[in-house]
Amino acid sequence: SKCCIHRDLAARNCLVTEKNVLKISDFGMSREEADGIYAASAGLRQVPVKWTAPEALNYGRYSSESDVWSFVLGL
Repeated sequence: SKCCIHRDLAARNCLVTEKNVLKISDFGMSREEADGIYAASAGLRQVPVKWTAPEALNYGRYSSESDVWSFVLGL
């Protein structure tokens, strides 16, 4: 979905099928936002620091761009 922000896009959540199709799993931390931006209001809970974009760590601002950051780090 265009408005789905995963927020936990790490290598452990990227599965590859036998036909080399990427499947994303574990949507427990995901949020669906109309504007494509989610701001954490109660401070940062446990987040995967290794995979999390700087703006998400510093300001609690998650977006599709921060998901792309996380995905690229997993490559």
